[in-house]
Amino acid sequence: MVTIIDPHIKKDDGYYVSKDGADLDLYIKNKDGESSFDGWCWPGSSQWIDFYNPKARDYWASQFSYDKYKGSTKTLFTWNDMNEPSVFSGPEITIPKDVLHYGNVEHRNVHNLYGTMFVSRSLLLPIALYHAKTAR
Repeated sequence: MVTIIDPHIKKDDGYYVSKDGADLDLYIKNKDGESSFDGWCWPGSSQWIDFYNPKARDYWASQFSYDKYKGSTKTLFTWNDMNEPSVFSGPEITIPKDVLHYGNVEHRNVHNLYGTMFVSRSLLLPIALYHAKTAR
């Protein structure tokens, strides 16, 4: 089986990942540095995990363990559908350049790295570690 993931999270308090992201302060921020950035993508109103935040990477990685990723098996494969942070409601169809990541780094400085962080640090490495421990 192959599952599909995207770097954006549907904004919905009824969806535990969305609620966890808000409760744990894991999303990228608007330029005010306080409120989480909200944009429009495939599921509608969405937020983006800030993969530059170590706490956010750890949280995201934990979602691929067997107890969290319901129905997963050792033969499950994951397809990263979008490694670019697409935002359909913005003028540039991406995250605005002045949105802030962990450490007050503007998105303009890390736009091309966001997909790499999403895939390598937050998906491939954790899956490999879980397989090595047979806990995934």
